[in-house]
Amino acid sequence: MSAQTEQLVPSTPTGAATAPAKAAAAAVPSRKVVTKAEAILLVKDLKKVFPPDVRAVDGISFYVKRGEVFGFLGPNGAGKSTTIKIITTLLAKNAGTVVVDGLDLDHQPAKIREI
Repeated sequence: MSAQTEQLVPSTPTGAATAPAKAAAAAVPSRKVVTKAEAILLVKDLKKVFPPDVRAVDGISFYVKRGEVFGFLGPNGAGKSTTIKIITTLLAKNAGTVVVDGLDLDHQPAKIREI
């Protein structure tokens, strides 16, 4: 499968979920599968660990399609600002994939900064 036609599906949170969380997840309609060409932003398995062992971002995955509005919500220390800093090339990631408008963060950070 080529990079342009690779199908992306929303990530499923891992770990032990509570019964109410499982019920809420089951109530959410499944999202349409999208391709990399449709995603303006793709984040897959993103991780950032600060010394000595502070896991600021631990395996987050999501995508945003062209024209969508997207936001981060969460408590203090949840990794919102760290994720944004990684996407905007202000902070290095430890692992994962970030693609902004078809540009891979690992190979084209300067072009991402131009956007």
